[in-house]
Amino acid sequence: MATVIAAAATGAIVSSFLRPWADQVVTLAQKEISLLSGLKEELEGLWDNLLSHDRVLEDAEQKQYADPAVARWLDEFRDAAYDAEDVLDEIALEDALRLRRREAGGAGHSRRVSACLLPSLLDCTSKVHFGCRVARRVRSINLRLENLGRKREGLGLQAAPSRGHKAHLVVRETTSSLEKDVFGREEEKEDLIKKLLSSWDEPRTSSNPMGGGGAGKVCLLPIVGMGGVGKTTLAQMAFNDERVKQHFKSRRWICVSENFDVRRVIAEIIGEGQDQSSLEDLETRLKERLRGVNFLIVLDDVWCEDQQEWKMLWVPLNQEGLGGKVIVTTRSEKVPNAVLPIQSNPLKPMPDEDCWLIFEKRAFVNGNSGNYADLKEIGLKIVKKLKGIPLAVALVAGFLCNILEVDYWKSLLDRNIWPLDDKTDIMPILRLSYQHLPAQLKRCFQYCCVFPKDWKFDRGMLIRLWMAQGFVRSEGNKRMEDVGNLYFNDLLQRSFFQCVAGSYVMHDLIHDLAESVSKGECLRFGENDQDVKLDKVRHVSSFQDEMQVHTLKFGKLRSFLAFNCRISHSEMLTQITSHVRFVRVLIICQVFVKVQADEFPDIFGDLRHLRYLHLEGWMKLPESICRLYNLQTLVLGDLYIKLPKGMNKLANLRHLINASSSHVPEVSGIGRLTSLQELKAFKVDNVQGYRIGELKDLNQLRGELSIECLENVESREEAMKANLNAKVHLDSLDLLWTTKMFRWGQDEEVIDALEPPPNLMKLTIWGNEGAQLPRWMLGDHMPFSNLTNLGLYNCYRWEHLPPVERLFHLKNLTVYGMTRVKRVEWRLQVRQEGAGTTLFPSLEKLEFHDMDEWEEWLVLPPDDDASAVKEDREREGKGAGDDGGIHPGWFSSLHTLCVSDCPKLRVLPRHLPVLLKVLVVDDQGMFDERGHGNPPSTTLYVAGCPKLASTLSSLPAHSLQVVESLTIRNRDDLPAFTQLHGVRLPRLPALKKLSIQRCRNIASLSTYLHLLCSLRELVIVGCSHIQALPEDGLPHSLCTLKISNCERLRSLPPDLHLLSSLKVVDICNCPGILALPGNGLPPSLKLLNISRCPQLEERCRKRVGLDWPKIAKVPNVSVRMR
Repeated sequence: MATVIAAAATGAIVSSFLRPWADQVVTLAQKEISLLSGLKEELEGLWDNLLSHDRVLEDAEQKQYADPAVARWLDEFRDAAYDAEDVLDEIALEDALRLRRREAGGAGHSRRVSACLLPSLLDCTSKVHFGCRVARRVRSINLRLENLGRKREGLGLQAAPSRGHKAHLVVRETTSSLEKDVFGREEEKEDLIKKLLSSWDEPRTSSNPMGGGGAGKVCLLPIVGMGGVGKTTLAQMAFNDERVKQHFKSRRWICVSENFDVRRVIAEIIGEGQDQSSLEDLETRLKERLRGVNFLIVLDDVWCEDQQEWKMLWVPLNQEGLGGKVIVTTRSEKVPNAVLPIQSNPLKPMPDEDCWLIFEKRAFVNGNSGNYADLKEIGLKIVKKLKGIPLAVALVAGFLCNILEVDYWKSLLDRNIWPLDDKTDIMPILRLSYQHLPAQLKRCFQYCCVFPKDWKFDRGMLIRLWMAQGFVRSEGNKRMEDVGNLYFNDLLQRSFFQCVAGSYVMHDLIHDLAESVSKGECLRFGENDQDVKLDKVRHVSSFQDEMQVHTLKFGKLRSFLAFNCRISHSEMLTQITSHVRFVRVLIICQVFVKVQADEFPDIFGDLRHLRYLHLEGWMKLPESICRLYNLQTLVLGDLYIKLPKGMNKLANLRHLINASSSHVPEVSGIGRLTSLQELKAFKVDNVQGYRIGELKDLNQLRGELSIECLENVESREEAMKANLNAKVHLDSLDLLWTTKMFRWGQDEEVIDALEPPPNLMKLTIWGNEGAQLPRWMLGDHMPFSNLTNLGLYNCYRWEHLPPVERLFHLKNLTVYGMTRVKRVEWRLQVRQEGAGTTLFPSLEKLEFHDMDEWEEWLVLPPDDDASAVKEDREREGKGAGDDGGIHPGWFSSLHTLCVSDCPKLRVLPRHLPVLLKVLVVDDQGMFDERGHGNPPSTTLYVAGCPKLASTLSSLPAHSLQVVESLTIRNRDDLPAFTQLHGVRLPRLPALKKLSIQRCRNIASLSTYLHLLCSLRELVIVGCSHIQALPEDGLPHSLCTLKISNCERLRSLPPDLHLLSSLKVVDICNCPGILALPGNGLPPSLKLLNISRCPQLEERCRKRVGLDWPKIAKVPNVSVRMR
């Protein structure tokens, strides 16, 4: 055992293959279970054998590509190491189960000793039998390893020298977007954007039968180039450009890859799942979805050169009434010609100057090579050898950032691995970047090729899969999930992952690299299953409807992932489970299943190594699942799935996830699952297993927790059992009383005992019926220094709000249904000495709703001391005022203020923040769109508050100077738009959007409308009495005019043709409009929609209508005839 302890003490460096098991061998060799039948000696021998081979593994990994004998030796070693891991897992599991049985027996210690004697003897006998069996297995593995040691000597494998540049994790800040790291391609980007924003006038010809232009036709823009040259990045730069976002109403990004599935592509374009619809149905929905819409579609990584396949996609896209652009990225110049006979210019390699910017950013600290003159000189030469391939540049820089040594960079420069021209295979460079990965990342990377190319990786799912395979283990105080997140960020930083359109994907060349280094361990049915040795395969995935289960003769699978497959009878399940006895990951999802829970094979519960289980298609799970002691992650596929009663036996369960909902089915006795990392909701009940005390020991919970039905908590003492204050990892907590019970005093005691953890960032309280605030919300210092979101809903007996002004980091505050609150008093907070006062410096969104008794809104001096306010007054030259007005220095971040259904509130604060840019006046009360999302991001919303002067007259001029959007809604008291008190249109110089909705009595618009020089969009909806638009015309800046449900409107403005910026005109349900203006429409118009206007529709009929000549040149025209 001395060898083991010494190796552990010296922190022996083990390879990527052995690292997950090193600590396990040391730990198990010291366990009581290893003391029988020579198991301890065998484990010590196993450690010595593994360590002796580990020293040459790096040399073997590098030589395997040139020497088949070394490759075979490495395969045999991997097989032996995998078998060793299986044995170690069994020993660890048996030890844990015996300890669990012993603890369970200890709970009944008062029972007579004689009653326990026989079970104890049986347990000893079982232990000896187990020790003998596993000792034989370890001995067999040791013999194999010793034989490999003898073979190793003849292969000339050398122990790796000690190096000062051992690869380690790159710990840098990363984001979901890599745009900040994009360099170069500015000229190509601007050229592409110019084409995207320009009109497309190439007509259809006999040589171009599939179209290419003309009115309402689709333009194809190919980006052709070799792998890694930056095609996807260029497309992404254009796709995310603000000009492109504003120009195209609809944008879609589809990764096509080698499998050109027309049904899947169309389904993704129209934003629907791929159901059982026919291709014809999908094409019809595509036309409906895109008709009259200016759209942009990116088809990324396309390989299909078959013209017939392309026709099925291009023909429905290229119809009358549709108009847009399609970008295609591909390596093959034949791909765009399969669509259209079009000239494509291949994307050239990136200039060395731009490649250097990429290299410098990734290779040097803070992206600055200024302190590394010698390395910069070598680095410039390395960049030149990479021939303008950005992917290769990023990968090489990604590993050199850890080895800032001149000698190493020189030796790398002299290697014979560089491409001789821009068409040479860059795989040697990619393989070099893999070899320089930290040991713990190599297997994580290899595993990714079990998924197909262009797979959109979910970060959390992939990390949990790595955990299940043992690639990720906890380190110190870091959870496995935290370590896995570091691994993922490192691979992302080194460009092994890319962020494309908000998803994580692998470049297809990187995917090829993963397949190459995985050495046939990963198999995807129907893709890379040719010439594969089934006995070597460890990870299998299938994405086919039909899978021949009888071919699953793998024996030692560790992953089985089946998507979109058919399982029609229990025998198929039996065949699957019988071939995956050592499986760590089992995914059977998105399946067509006809199997009942009682048809599950008994063997299902014997998958002792299983750590990740994802099942979809079953309404009920079998009780045998509760025997999966090692299970870490259980993913369910149905909201109403029924869980077995013994779920609380899964002591190692960390993640219980419902793939179709944020909530999971309830688990009786969930408090025993003390490793659980997240629990979205817990519903309290008065029956055993569902009381609030179940939360007591769930102190590992992260993220958000919603506790519902708190009316079922009987007392303060019971509430304290939840131990909420100890759940320090929670970010968000909801405390919900969902049913009125009229137990006021009890509610006060319960909420007082539910003190949240101090690090909370989001807190919601709903429906508490107590009259007093909880003590943890009072006092001089509220404990929630990190709180950013606070929601108080329907606590209708509270007469005061808590002192929320002390929450300096608060960003969102919502107060709803506090019907007894009469005064809102916020006390100014003193800044640092001599810096005056502050109030809600971080608050961005403030909402008050349904406060029947609210009369006053006051801001008070700090601690009744007006000196700080006086100091502000002297500094700013103006005071807070006696009426509680808000100082311009307060609420410095506020951009949204909503007040609705507060009938007694008389005035808003005098000084509104200058950030407010959207103004909404609404007398209907509440948000009509509440179910469709929140108000715009920079909003003042006033609704259902008749005493608020019902006007804008109380608002200061500086607030109106920056208003960009004004919405007037449900104001039946306005006979004329000019009678909206306080609105003088020239006072709105920044106004870009004006919307007048459902003001049924309004008969005319302001004659000053043409003076709104910044107005870009005018929307008039449901103004049934309006008869004409202003005689003085509309502003020349107008880009969009939308009019609907104005039954008495007789005509459009006669000078509409003079609006040179107008691009969109949309007229709906205005039957009184008989014709277009005599002078027609402006030539700038791009889109014209006319519907439910019978006379106007008839005049605009294609080729035969009297007004057709006026609109014939408009690129996109939609006239929906009745």
